[in-house]
Amino acid sequence: MTWATWNEICDFVPKPWFVRGVWLDGDGLPLPENKTNMIAGGNSGLGLLMHTLESEEFLARGDDWIIKGVNGEFYPCKPDIFAATYEAVTT
Repeated sequence: MTWATWNEICDFVPKPWFVRGVWLDGDGLPLPENKTNMIAGGNSGLGLLMHTLESEEFLARGDDWIIKGVNGEFYPCKPDIFAATYEAVTT
């Protein structure tokens, strides 16, 4: 999930699963909405707050894969878990 793929992510993850995009601080934690205008590149990253079956609000970070489950649900998956479990599909 990067700026280069942001529009694809937004198209792939519909509401109500998609909550909002967030900027991340240097520790990978979401910045408060009123602080996002202070980011000018730096060490920040891009994140996605999303609903999952297990959580009201879950943070997906830049390298996470976004997976669509068998019941239409969406959830993030860390790259190492994805590589050990799934095969990427190109469309």
